[in-house]
Amino acid sequence: GLTRALIAALAHKCDLINMSYGEPTSTSNAGRFIELASELVNKHGVIFVASAGNSGPALSTVGAPG
Repeated sequence: GLTRALIAALAHKCDLINMSYGEPTSTSNAGRFIELASELVNKHGVIFVASAGNSGPALSTVGAPG
């Protein structure tokens, strides 16, 4: 799902991606999705905006993306 979305954004020549979702994780800035998103930003100049997780108002609730 997320990888296909990045491919579609590139194919449709999008300038901006806004992503809002959250989930718990121990490695919020690692993995294939992060590699692809980084390539989209650094190589193709796409602006990428993401939430810092949606787990609620408390300490240590920032998950992925983070």
